[in-house]
Amino acid sequence: PVDPIAAPGYYADQVGADNHAKTAWNTEVMCLEKMEQKERGNVYVTLAKQRYGNERADMCLSLVEQDLNLIVYNAIIYNGKQHDANKAALRFHETFQKVMKETHWEACRFCAKCNGDEVYFENL
Repeated sequence: PVDPIAAPGYYADQVGADNHAKTAWNTEVMCLEKMEQKERGNVYVTLAKQRYGNERADMCLSLVEQDLNLIVYNAIIYNGKQHDANKAALRFHETFQKVMKETHWEACRFCAKCNGDEVYFENL
């Protein structure tokens, strides 16, 4: 998470770092820790099933991508164009996009035993 002391003006309100939900530019606060919590809580798969139906739990990948893009967007908005964090966010985004393009998603299946809560890859 972004430290409100190290990054003044990042959060919409500066009261208690644990209570921040919005940035000063009115986007959701997102970080890898929050994404991990969402994954462990099965939030991505649950949301995908709610939005797209039980047979489209694979859409959770698009929700993960949205959160990763939000991390990058927030970093770019908050930091100046030449800031190292901005450059790192752009490299992160480029790497993620490359992985998404190169992954054989057609071989990706959701586990029937756990009702789609895990992903596995068949031998390609």
